[in-house]
Parts: sequence; structure tokens; C-alpha cells
Amino acid sequence: MTLTKLPVGERPLSRPPLREHPGHGAARVSGSNRRHTCHPAGRALLLLTLAGGIACASCSELQTEQKTARQQAKQQWNDVRGKIKYQIAAESFSRGQLDVAQQQLDEVLAIAPNLPEAGVLQARILLERGEVASARTALQSAIMNGANGPETDYLTGVIAQRYGQFDDALLAYRRAAERDPRNAHYVAAVAETLVALDAPAEALALIESRWTDFEHNATLRGTAGQIYLLLGQYEKAADAYRDAVRIAPEDKTFKAQLGLALSLAGRNTETIAVLEPLCAEGARSGETPGYLLTALGRAYLETDRCDEAKSTLRTATQVSPESLSAWSWLARAALTCGDLGTAYEAALKAAELGKGAPEPLILLGYICIRQGNGPAAVRALEEALEKQPGDAMTLYLLSQARRTKAPKALAPAGSARSEARG
Repeated sequence: MTLTKLPVGERPLSRPPLREHPGHGAARVSGSNRRHTCHPAGRALLLLTLAGGIACASCSELQTEQKTARQQAKQQWNDVRGKIKYQIAAESFSRGQLDVAQQQLDEVLAIAPNLPEAGVLQARILLERGEVASARTALQSAIMNGANGPETDYLTGVIAQRYGQFDDALLAYRRAAERDPRNAHYVAAVAETLVALDAPAEALALIESRWTDFEHNATLRGTAGQIYLLLGQYEKAADAYRDAVRIAPEDKTFKAQLGLALSLAGRNTETIAVLEPLCAEGARSGETPGYLLTALGRAYLETDRCDEAKSTLRTATQVSPESLSAWSWLARAALTCGDLGTAYEAALKAAELGKGAPEPLILLGYICIRQGNGPAAVRALEEALEKQPGDAMTLYLLSQARRTKAPKALAPAGSARSEARG
């Protein structure tokens, strides 16, 4: 067999030339048995690339975690600072320094805006300022931030009460009292709301059932005194307020209410003992309310101290110029002192304020009779008789007035003292 020589460099077609892989020399690859091989340096590079990607991902996650941790640490620190500043603001509020408390609270909210107790304090400040709508918004935000205590229920009740929603207020106050049964203010709030809902007997029963629990609490004694006054039980009201004054001797409100209850109970000597120093102190500061001056003047009059009565009641009309009671008692005091001119003027003002009420008209008619002013007395008494037909006293005075023909000139102040006592 003769072999055909191929030109140099050529190879038979049945044997394709071997492919040389860079760096691997003449490694053979045939058909389905082909194998891919990798240089150690490439393998290392691949591993480094993968490792780098994983490292970068881990690094990013670590940075995110570190950033989150820093933010949490900063917020925790701000919360600590906020709570410290909140305590300072709360103390200012308890001292009645509303503007200072608000400034301090603004600092709290700047660093810890979601602090629940700060939102509650904001609501309390706004309520003290009478900004009820803003207080409700602040309280709702505080509740969303986690405020959930008896004080939250109590403030919810206060806001509902300000809007006249007494049923809702009662529910909120009862929740507060149930969650903190040792807080007398919550029990008092329930009782006061029951009174507003025209259930004073239920309110009084509630307080009396907790009397022993709050044996040394002045607030509940004061609330009981209010209800007793409303029910016309003046002796019991005086006893309740006396207990309140004993427990809280510096509280001027309780002293004032005690004096009023004593006056209504007819205990005039005790009324003077309580109200005289209180009104004297108020006179120096110009803060004595007119109703206390009226009660004191009435007590003076009932104990035959008519000059002091007239002077005190005149002051009462100056402090409370729209007080029917003050003008009526001034008319009586002036009449007792024989000052018919002052008595007439005061009775005329009382009749005007009374807007047709029979009592001041009868008083005016009687004073007109004492002045000898029959026609004016008849007019006043006939108008009174229209309001209460058949009243024996009014009919008797009217008969006296009709016998008084010619009016006398109004007597100057103090000139008819002996006539008035006759």
C-alpha cells in the first residue's frame, strides 16, 4: 500500500488539529469528553471576586445596623433628657406657672416629640388656658403615642364636660376612678358630673360610701358641701366645709364656702367669725367676691350691727353691681338704719334687676310707704300682686299704700333713723 505523502505541516482531515488552550500546551479535547480546566490564578481571582461581593454586602448591612443603632441610642438619650425636662415643666405647671411650663415643655417636645407624658401635660396646660379644642388634639396625640392611664381618662372626661357631653364625661371619670380608686379627685369628678346630670342624691350616696376611704381628704369634703348646699341642707353643708377647713386650713375657697353655708344656716355669729378676717384680707388685695361681702353684711344686720352692715353691703354692690341679693340686703340695711333715701335707691335697683320678681317689688312698695309715697307704693305692690295673686302680705301693704295719699320728699340719708325703728 502506497502512502501519499502530505505536504509538510498538513495533517489528515480525519484528525482535526488540536486546539491549544493558552497556558496548557497541547491538551486534547475530543467529542463529548471535552473538559474545561481553569488555571489556579483564575480560580483565586474568582474566589476573591465572590468574597469581595459578600464582604461589600456584609459591610453595607453592618453600616445600616450601626446607623440604626446610633439613631436608637440618640433617641433613647433624647427620651431620657426629655423626661428630665418634662419633670421640670410638670413642677412649673403644679406651681401655676403656665407660661414657664409651656416654654419648658416646648423644649421637651423638640427633642422627644413622641413622649406620651409630655402630650398629656400639653393637654393640661391648654385646658387651663381654656383652649379646649387644642387640648383635645394634644390628648389624642398623646394617646396615639402610648399614653394610657387614669389621668388620660380623667382629662378625656374634662374635655367632654367642657363640651357639655356629660354622659361621655361620666363614663370617662368612672374609668379613671376604677383604675385609680385611691384618687379622691376622680371620685369627686364622678359626683360633680352626676349633679350636672340632675342626680345629686346619687352623687351624695357615692361620696358618703367613700367617706371612710378618704377620711383626711379635703376635696371630697368640699364636694359634699357643694351638694348639701344644692339640696338646701345648710347645716350639713357647714359641717362638711368645716371638716375641709380643718384638713386644709390654708385653703381660702373652703373658708369662703364655710362662711356662706353658715350664713344660709342662720348661724350669724359664726359667719362673722369666718368671713370677717377673710373679707378684710381680700379688701387689701381687692379680691373679695361680692357674694361673701353680701353674706357678711347680712350677718352684721342680723346681729344688730346695722352701720357695719350698710357699709359692707354698699361695698358688695360696688364689687357686684348686678347682684340682686346685694342691692336687696343694702335696701334692708339702710331701712333699718333709717336711711330711707339709700333704701329707696337700693330697692329701686333691686326691682330693676329682679325683672318683675315679686320680692324686690314688695320691698320697694314697703319703703315707698315708709317714705309716704303712696302712688309709687301702689304701683310696685300691684305689679307684685300680679305675680302672686292673693298673697296676704302684699294685699295688706297695698291697703296701707292706698291710704297714703300725698308723697313726702325723699328723706336725706340718716334723717329717718328714729322713724325706721319706731
